Amino acid sequence: MGNIFGRETETSPPPRELPPILAATRQRLYYGSDLPYEDTFQNRGVPRIQHPRPCVFYARGACLWGTTCQFSHEGAVNTFSTQNSRKPCHFFMRGHCRRGEACNFSHEEPSVQESTEAIKDDDCAESWVRELGGAWVKFGDGAAIMDVSLPSDFSAIQIRNLPATASAYSVRALLSEVGIPVSISDIRYMKPKDMPNGFATVKVKDPAFAKTACSRLQTCIEPPGLVVSSIRVPIPSGFQFGQVDNRQVRCSWHRPTRAYSLYFSNKKFASRSFYKFKDGEYKINGMKATVQSPVAEHPGQQNGRWRIDLVGLSASITEDDIASAFPSFEKPCLITIGDLSYEMDIEMDSALVKSMLYEKGELEKWNVSDSSTAKRIKAQATFMEECHAQVAASSLDGTELPFNHTGKLFVQLITSVKFKVSARVYDAVKKTIDSHKSNWNRQFIRYSALPERGFNRILKIEGEDRQLVAQAKRDLEKIITGTVLTMDGKNIWYSNLKISKNAYRKLQKIERDLEIVIIHDIRASNFRAFGPEGRLAQAAEALQQLINELKAGDPAIKTAVSTVKRQQLETDCPICFEEAEESLETSCGHIYCSLCFFNMCLAEASASGDFSIGCMGNSGTCGKIIQISELQTLILSETFENILEASFASFLVERTSAGCVWQHSQKGVIATDTWFGYARSFWHS
Repeated sequence: MGNIFGRETETSPPPRELPPILAATRQRLYYGSDLPYEDTFQNRGVPRIQHPRPCVFYARGACLWGTTCQFSHEGAVNTFSTQNSRKPCHFFMRGHCRRGEACNFSHEEPSVQESTEAIKDDDCAESWVRELGGAWVKFGDGAAIMDVSLPSDFSAIQIRNLPATASAYSVRALLSEVGIPVSISDIRYMKPKDMPNGFATVKVKDPAFAKTACSRLQTCIEPPGLVVSSIRVPIPSGFQFGQVDNRQVRCSWHRPTRAYSLYFSNKKFASRSFYKFKDGEYKINGMKATVQSPVAEHPGQQNGRWRIDLVGLSASITEDDIASAFPSFEKPCLITIGDLSYEMDIEMDSALVKSMLYEKGELEKWNVSDSSTAKRIKAQATFMEECHAQVAASSLDGTELPFNHTGKLFVQLITSVKFKVSARVYDAVKKTIDSHKSNWNRQFIRYSALPERGFNRILKIEGEDRQLVAQAKRDLEKIITGTVLTMDGKNIWYSNLKISKNAYRKLQKIERDLEIVIIHDIRASNFRAFGPEGRLAQAAEALQQLINELKAGDPAIKTAVSTVKRQQLETDCPICFEEAEESLETSCGHIYCSLCFFNMCLAEASASGDFSIGCMGNSGTCGKIIQISELQTLILSETFENILEASFASFLVERTSAGCVWQHSQKGVIATDTWFGYARSFWHS
C-alpha cells in the first residue's frame, strides 16, 4: 500500500528508564490503550508494527532529553516553535531561564504587555437540518426539501493518531486506498494546535460503512499507530438548540500563591491580629485571608517577637497591601514575603492539563481564561463524546497537577442547553426570564443571553446538577414557546383569516399596548402570545374582538384590494401593490411588506407541486429562489421554523397523496404506509 502521508520511518533510540521522581510527574499525552467503552481493534490478534510516539515537546522545539528521549523526534519541528521564538520567555523575565541561548523563546524585553484571551462561547454555526417526525430533514434554498433520512441510515468511525501533515483530503485518500470512496463533506478533521496528532470523524450514509472501514483500515501500515473505532453517529449541528449537552467540563487550578509572615513585638499584639484576621475584620485588598496561629520567633523564648502567617495569598500582593489592613498603632514591625508556591507558565501549564484530558477522549474545543484578578486559572473543554467527558470529570477531579505537586486540578461536568429566539420575542419575555434568575443563581445555574446575531438571540443555561438544569430548561422553554391564546377553553382561531393591513395595524396596537408579541401559527391552527403572563387574558379578548370584526366584514378592515388603478412604484409591495410597510428587501432588489412576505412564504405550503419559495417581484416574473440563509434573516426565527415545518408537511402530503414510495439509498425503499406513519406522528406532534 502506498504511503499516503509521505512519512519516513527511522530507527528510534532504545527507551530510557526515567528517574522515579520524573516518572511520577510525566503525563501520557496519547492513548496508550483503548478505553473499555470503544469498539477498537487492539486485542483482536492482528499483528501491528509498533512505532515510538511523536514527542510533543520536540514538536514545540522544547524537548530537554535530546537523543535519549524515548519518544520519536522524526519530522520537522512544528511551526508552533517558530511562533514561540517571537514570544517572550516567562522564565527570562523572572531572571532565571536555565536554557540560556538554546531557549526557543525570546530573551528580549517585550514592548507590548501580553494579554490572555478570555473564554468565549461557542460559535453557534447555523445548519439547515431539522428533526421532524423522527426523520432528519435537510432544507435548501427556498426552504425546499433536499434530503430526508433516518438516523439508522448512517454509521460513523473515528480515526486517531493521524500525523500532523494529515488533512481531510489525506483521510479520503486513505479510505480510497482500502476501497471505500467517501466525499470530503463526510469527513471532519481536527488538529489541536498544541498537539502533534490529529483525528478525523467520518460519517457516511451507509449502515455498513463503520464495520467495513474498521475491518479494512486495520491492515494499514502507514501511517503507523492508527487507532480506528466505530462511534455513535454524531447528531447534525442543526439540532444543537434545545438539546441538552453533557460534553463539556470546566477545569480550574489555583494560581501561584505566597505566604506572608507578620512579626509583632509581643504575643498580645500577634494574638489580637490573629483573631481579627480570623473573624474577617482585617482583610487584604477587600478579601478575607487565611491565617495561622501565632508562634514565637524562637522556641522557648521568654520575651521577643511573635509571628503569624497569612497563607494562600495572591502573588501580586505587596507589603503595602498587607500593612494597609492595620490601623497605624497595630501595624506589624516586620513583614516578610515567602516564595511562590510554583513557577507559572500559562501556556505550558494549560497544555499539560489539556493533555490529561486528551487521555480520556478527543476534544472538540478548548478555551483558557487567565484573569489576573482571579484566584484560579479556568479552562473549558468540550469533548467529542459525552461518555469521555463523564470519565474525565470522575477520574481527574482532585488529581495532582503535573507542574505543582501541592496543587490539585478541579474538573466539573457541565450540563448546558441553548435556545434561539428572535430578538423581538426576547424583548417581550426578558422580564419574565429575569424573574427566574435569582432562583437559578441559588441553584448555581448560570444563565446568559449572547449578543444579538442578525435578528436572533442565543440563550444559554448551564450548571453542574443535571436535574436542576433540566428543570431550568423546562421553565425557559415554557417562556420562549409562548402561550396559546384561548377563549372559553377553546383556541382562538379563524380558518379564513386574511389579515389586511388595517387589521395588521390593529394587531400591532394590541402588541404595543400590552408589551407582548403575537405569532400566527398556521400549522397548529392557533395564536401564540409572548410576554407577561398577567396580560395574556387581555390579549385573548382583544384578539377575539378583532377576529369577530373580520368575520362581520367590518368596512374598516375589509381585505379587498382597491380597484383604483395607479402607477406602481419601486417601493410598492408586489403582493398588496401598496407602499411597503415595515419593508424588507430581498437580495434581488425587490421590496415587500413584512406581513405580505410572511404570508407569501406560508402560502407556498398550499400550492401544488414541490415547496419552494421564490420572489414575486417585477409583477411576478422575477421567480428567483430565495436562499434559505436569506429567509432566516428576513423573518422571525419562530416563524422561520413554522415555514420549515410547513415545507415538510407539504412534502409528506405530496408523497402520501400520490401513493408513491420514496427511494432510499441503502435500505431499498420506504413504503407508502411508512410515510403515512411519519405524517401521523408529525401532524400530531
